[in-house]
Amino acid sequence: MNSGLSATDEKTGYWEYSWDNGQIYFKGNWDNGVMHGAWESYYPTGKLLGEGNYKNGLRDGKFSSYHDNGNLEYEGCFEDGKRIGCWRFYNNDGGLSKEQNYKNGNELK
Repeated sequence: MNSGLSATDEKTGYWEYSWDNGQIYFKGNWDNGVMHGAWESYYPTGKLLGEGNYKNGLRDGKFSSYHDNGNLEYEGCFEDGKRIGCWRFYNNDGGLSKEQNYKNGNELK
């Protein structure tokens, strides 16, 4: 499913991409050929793989990713496509495995 193309043949509006089995793989909005707004990705089983926001083609705001069992894999924020703040990473069983702070995309020690 897709919304269409702009006058310059760039993707615009809401688009969905599917796995070969028909399950949605990726869905979200395009604005003149760049990802913009909320996006979600899915495993071939239909379970949520990840979710986040894009601003002018760059990751911006909270992003979360999930293990195939549904447990949170990681969560954190982006600003202008770069990791910022505290990121949390989780084991497959849901236990916290690591916390890491970032500034302008760089790990803070």
